[in-house]
Amino acid sequence: MKRWVSLVLCCVLMAGCFVTSASAAKVKVGQSVFLGHYEQDNNLSNGEERIEWVVLDVDGDYALVISKYCLDAAQFNGSQCSVTWETSDLRDWLNDDFLYDAFSATERKAILYTELRTGKSAYGNRSGGNDTLDRVWCLSIDEANTYFGSNEERKASLTKYAASRTPYAWWWLRSPGGESDAAKAIINANGQVITGGNWVDNNDAVRPCMWVDLNA
Repeated sequence: MKRWVSLVLCCVLMAGCFVTSASAAKVKVGQSVFLGHYEQDNNLSNGEERIEWVVLDVDGDYALVISKYCLDAAQFNGSQCSVTWETSDLRDWLNDDFLYDAFSATERKAILYTELRTGKSAYGNRSGGNDTLDRVWCLSIDEANTYFGSNEERKASLTKYAASRTPYAWWWLRSPGGESDAAKAIINANGQVITGGNWVDNNDAVRPCMWVDLNA
């Protein structure tokens, strides 16, 4: 995974509305920060709630964050067929609908483009597809193992809204599953990495991940 901070790709990262619980200089791995709004309490009459993110990594003024909770549920792909992260419906949804629904134009300036490499499946030697350039994405198997030290740390609760859309806190990874090209790896409700994966047309939970500019 490579982070891109480019004037061409990101335009000029000018002042945004990145609301943090500490200054950029003091943000630490494991800390919570806040950016964007999304429906979470399943009460549509009171507006959307602030999104809480957990910091997975810090590199200078940039932080890798993942949503603390499973925010929604979605199919990795709308039909059960051979599909990679590059060609998936989930990638399109995260970088289009979710990106523009959850963040204002000013907030989006804080979200960096990231070059992603999705490796082969844990077994079966299935390809992860071509490298992609994304602003919002799902972790790979390797990243889920790198950034979380245990199954307990990988566990995530569903928001009330997400629970109305899926009964289980199983959240998608972008890596290929081991059973078929129509399966993708996933984290189960106990925080275990299921390398065999679920069928891509399952409606499973989503924990978005992204690199952000803490000073934007």
